[in-house]
Amino acid sequence: MKKLSPRLMMCAGMVSPGSHVTDVGCDHAGLSIFLVENGICPGACCSEVSAGPLANARRSIEEAGLSDRIETVLSDGLKEVEPVGNGTLVLAGMGARLMLKILSDSSEKVPLFSEYVFQPQSEDELMRRSLREMGLFIEAEADLYEEDKYYHVMRCTGKDPGSSGDIEELPLRIQDRYGPRLLAGRGDAVRKHISSELERYRKALSESRGIRDNGETGRTDELAGYVSDCEAAFGFVNR
Repeated sequence: MKKLSPRLMMCAGMVSPGSHVTDVGCDHAGLSIFLVENGICPGACCSEVSAGPLANARRSIEEAGLSDRIETVLSDGLKEVEPVGNGTLVLAGMGARLMLKILSDSSEKVPLFSEYVFQPQSEDELMRRSLREMGLFIEAEADLYEEDKYYHVMRCTGKDPGSSGDIEELPLRIQDRYGPRLLAGRGDAVRKHISSELERYRKALSESRGIRDNGETGRTDELAGYVSDCEAAFGFVNR
């Protein structure tokens, strides 16, 4: 049994036991193999957009002796994937815009899944806001640092679970940027992440203000807004 990275283990922890997992952009199929091999999921579908990576995934599945329980599909996003009842859709390790494009391109298939596990690598605020606008709501979130890089994952459903604790004190843009469940949980990783962001934005703002007549007043105002939001988030998670 191959060991998953901490990031993928975090993703695996978001998948509900007993569900059929569909991993789009599965790489070497490590996540699906782990879930099926450990009895968390009865079966899985692994897809890739290119034949080479899909062949690598198929080889890993065969080596694990799970070809009868994990299928592979050559597919651009969800286009060639057939959702299975009680299914979990996993999109992990890609940018938010690509994830949203995959969902948008196959919007008729998205509601056929029971839950969704997303692990975006960029533009977190855009991802969370867009999911809410699509009618997908964050049920749970987790985060961690792996080799000094911050990662987070969210599990969504089509049912709004409501707010968590005192999170409504913060504007939606701050909740979208850092994650409502992560902020409410006040864990070590999100506190470290916000602290790092605050330090970075304060430095950028100082540098922007130090350049006279640069004509970039809009950028300075934008950075000041980021600093203000970071300070609000930092104060919230550290009280």
